[in-house]
Amino acid sequence: MTLKKDACDARRTALAELLVVLGTGVCIEQYKLFMKDTPNLGESTISHLSQSVAICRDIAYRSELMARYIEAEQQEIVYLFEWNKILTTNYTRRFAEFIRKEVKFVSIELGPIKLSKDGKNIMGTFKETHFESEPSWPFMRELNDTNTTATFRAFDENGNERARKNLMVKHEYDSIVVYAKKKN
Repeated sequence: MTLKKDACDARRTALAELLVVLGTGVCIEQYKLFMKDTPNLGESTISHLSQSVAICRDIAYRSELMARYIEAEQQEIVYLFEWNKILTTNYTRRFAEFIRKEVKFVSIELGPIKLSKDGKNIMGTFKETHFESEPSWPFMRELNDTNTTATFRAFDENGNERARKNLMVKHEYDSIVVYAKKKN
């Protein structure tokens, strides 16, 4: 599948999303002032405005993903996630999917994820979801000193290393983006 799209589209969409978030926030505050005597009447409108923000965020996220997929395809690499956004919902799902594939589980549930103070390590736990009593496995992702590569490691409940993968890291604007080499 070949995808064609201008990389600027993702940036324009992100800018539009930011404007919607900020503008809608202002409109909601103004609307609350107008409706202060009858706040129950305005709840529906405020809910619709908030839903429009969520939709715009989703569109911007999907646009960003599309741009990353296209760029990665051209460079014969696979986009995984953004290091500094790993704790946000969309990126946490991507990270969980990556771990699931690496440890060859059917599905996993992530436990708490922590980013080290220096931002170079991500640590946490996961377990296979279809087994209630299955113990959690720890994982860690370490960024090297030059911020050019990262290593993912997963361990079983006995501390044995069960997965290891070396990853590529690129700096894009204010983000650290993690990629894997494409399997042939």
